[in-house]
Amino acid sequence: MKFRNVFLIISVAFGLFSGYSYVIGADTKKEFKNFKADQVAEIEEIAANLIAKKPELIEAALRKSMEEKEKMQLTVQKEAIAKFSDSLFRDARDAVEGPANGKLTLVAFIDPYCGHCKHMEGEIKKLLAERKDFKVVYKPVAMLGKESEKTACEMIAANKQGKFKPYQESLAKSAAANQEERMVLAKDCGLNTKQLLTDAKNADVQKQLKDTMFLASKLQLNGVPAMIISKDGKTGEFIGGGVPKDALNKMLDAVANTTSA
Repeated sequence: MKFRNVFLIISVAFGLFSGYSYVIGADTKKEFKNFKADQVAEIEEIAANLIAKKPELIEAALRKSMEEKEKMQLTVQKEAIAKFSDSLFRDARDAVEGPANGKLTLVAFIDPYCGHCKHMEGEIKKLLAERKDFKVVYKPVAMLGKESEKTACEMIAANKQGKFKPYQESLAKSAAANQEERMVLAKDCGLNTKQLLTDAKNADVQKQLKDTMFLASKLQLNGVPAMIISKDGKTGEFIGGGVPKDALNKMLDAVANTTSA
């Protein structure tokens, strides 16, 4: 029996057993109701026999399913990058670090309460000191609760005072757990804390965070940090999760050396 048929049988049986449509897709799940009782019984028997003889088929089937899911997600992300390129790469509200004329743009989605994000920010900082051909567009998001949301708004508000970078770096080095502790950091960064708190609650700052969260949803970001590297400001390569500086450096090189990123 060809693997394709084995995969189909296992997938259908798995869907019947559990109702998990992601294994074979929602369209196939809709067709489950078209099976007759004797057909369902036969499929279950075939699948059970196969699994008993070769349990590794389950792992192979699920792995193939996940690979297909990842491919589809990558396609969705690339389409979203192209569709929302202006919002991603040219939003005048965003904090930008690095040379304005850098031929590469790295968009970084970061949550201020995310430990991996803090580490990634440090890796980006090291790389900015080494190469001058890329700029970073920071997009704070709020994925880790209420304090995360408050802090993301504070970061956006800090940018209005031209203090995004020092506040961001101060947050990354600290374990501030609440707004009172963050305002101590903000004051040390030279921020007008009263104005910062006022701005953080303003509708324009709230809208900017909302817009960024909308972008994150369209890009199907399941977590942070998440980054996009672009050469032309229209398309880009998506990076999910934190990566070491050397790996990120190679990724930047790869995009820089393409005729169309």
